[in-house]
Amino acid sequence: PAFLAINQDANNPLLTPTSSGSGFPAVQLLNNNGTPGSGILTGTDDDQAQPAGQVTPQGMEYLANGNIVIVMESRQDQDFVNRFGAAAPNRHAVYRVLGPTGAVVKDYSLVSSTLDRTEMVGFMVGVTRNGFAIRFSYRPRHDGSGRTSGTIRLFDNSGNPLSDDINQSDAVGEYLGTGPNNPTGGNGGRGDSVGFHGNGVDAYVNVCIGDQEGVSGPAYITVYNSDGTIRYHRPVSETGETNSAKFPDAAIHADGRVVVVFDDVITSSLTGNNNRLIVGKMFDPKGNSMGPLFYVSERETPFNTVKENVEPKIVWRDNLIAVVWKSLSSPNTSKAVVGLRVFNDVATTPPNLSIAKSGGNAVMTWPATPAGYTLRSKASVSAATWETNSPAPVFGNGGAVYQVTEPIGSSSRIYQLIR
Repeated sequence: PAFLAINQDANNPLLTPTSSGSGFPAVQLLNNNGTPGSGILTGTDDDQAQPAGQVTPQGMEYLANGNIVIVMESRQDQDFVNRFGAAAPNRHAVYRVLGPTGAVVKDYSLVSSTLDRTEMVGFMVGVTRNGFAIRFSYRPRHDGSGRTSGTIRLFDNSGNPLSDDINQSDAVGEYLGTGPNNPTGGNGGRGDSVGFHGNGVDAYVNVCIGDQEGVSGPAYITVYNSDGTIRYHRPVSETGETNSAKFPDAAIHADGRVVVVFDDVITSSLTGNNNRLIVGKMFDPKGNSMGPLFYVSERETPFNTVKENVEPKIVWRDNLIAVVWKSLSSPNTSKAVVGLRVFNDVATTPPNLSIAKSGGNAVMTWPATPAGYTLRSKASVSAATWETNSPAPVFGNGGAVYQVTEPIGSSSRIYQLIR
């Protein structure tokens, strides 16, 4: 019933098969247990869906005030002229803001502040406390290269624009002092090689690769404040850490931490051949690396699979991080399946290690929660390696802490907790 008035009416039935270029975005709201929510919302009304060509969905998000934004790419090229007054037919990025019951808050509108051709592919909307941002691309880029130019624009929770178009390459160039068209800032094409999300509070993360769609190469993170200024910009990988990243995505926590995932060329220990596997990396709120690249799946590493696993997507909500990807490593079928891994973000700050003297012993304690920390030690600051400490820890204080007791001797020893 929610689609009937748009799919067909007495005056101008929409009967063209979707594969031939017609269609419109629809959103099914869900409750927390997966059952249908308050209803189905559409990105267009009947008159907006009728022109020839498809309007493709490219993301939706709940806003802080309960409204819902739906972002789309319209391939109703002639409608760009007839509805919006462009000089020539072309693709154009559009959006709509609705209430949870379908009431129109901001009707079908252009994303860009100009009447240039714009494109959008993938989940290209992020949300903060005071509004949302949409990431899209111009074609051609204003430098005359013919390539696309990554762009964002800011809106309030009612869908009203808060900024003009912000060219990402120029914004990063200004931040770094390198001038306009910085190649690390606005790459990724129309969205095929881009991840873009908000943290629900005060920041957006953008991760991108390459100048065109679907390419591989170095990945770069830009974290924007909610007013569009840049918080930090940096490469994802350290020197020599990654071979050829592709199809990145990123999630940003409310506290500003970021996790980036992508598929990378990894040499198989089983065959010596290269294949693509899903890896990730985490950064603190200031953009400092919190550790090396890690394999997202324990079943898909260079040591136990020769199959490719590609195109990850990631989301971070509260203390859970979920990653999905296209996997060819299923033990039950040779066909591609959707892989899923959920991580529990237990600790935001590491526990403190305490040392106290008790008779002729040194007693070291640390909280049992968060779990997963190991006590290591070495004889001196200059010693080459840390060793897992012996004896092993035991529970103390009714299970609230871990405890290690060492006899005090004549030589020194240095200790650390690590996870």
